[in-house]
Amino acid sequence: VDNKIFKKKKINKNKLRKKYKINKDEKIIFFCGRIHELKGAVFLSKIHKIIKESGHEVVSIFAGENLQGEKCIKIGGTGIRIIDYIDEKGVCELYNLCDLFVFPSKFEIGPQVVLEAKSCGAIAVVSPNGGGKRIYENGVDGIIINEYDPNEWASQIIKLFNNKNKLD
Repeated sequence: VDNKIFKKKKINKNKLRKKYKINKDEKIIFFCGRIHELKGAVFLSKIHKIIKESGHEVVSIFAGENLQGEKCIKIGGTGIRIIDYIDEKGVCELYNLCDLFVFPSKFEIGPQVVLEAKSCGAIAVVSPNGGGKRIYENGVDGIIINEYDPNEWASQIIKLFNNKNKLD
């Protein structure tokens, strides 16, 4: 990880919220990678929908190669933002802005995005054989969700949203 780029830093959160049309009451989920079902983007859209339907204010921002963004919006509905490819500086800002970095890809060799998110102080929520390879202690430097069920993921994410200590 390039620690000169990917690090916890002060950002203008109000400016970024305005840029991405996010009100101050909405929680922010960030996903970075190919926007495709193989990386978990479609799965995350299902999670997003469940969270919204449970009454929580949430925006999910997807950054990366847009292969299935329209499908994600169709599934997840309002609050999904597909921003395609952005440079490293933009990705770093979103890691620093988000409440959670959610990367539900099932299988990864060594997902760099999880290391980048952690370097920026983002809480990474991942699957065991995906981003979980970059989590050293579950519950300490990230959250590994073992069951690949969107209802379970939504439940765990809502618990994290409600636990202020985990998000600060």
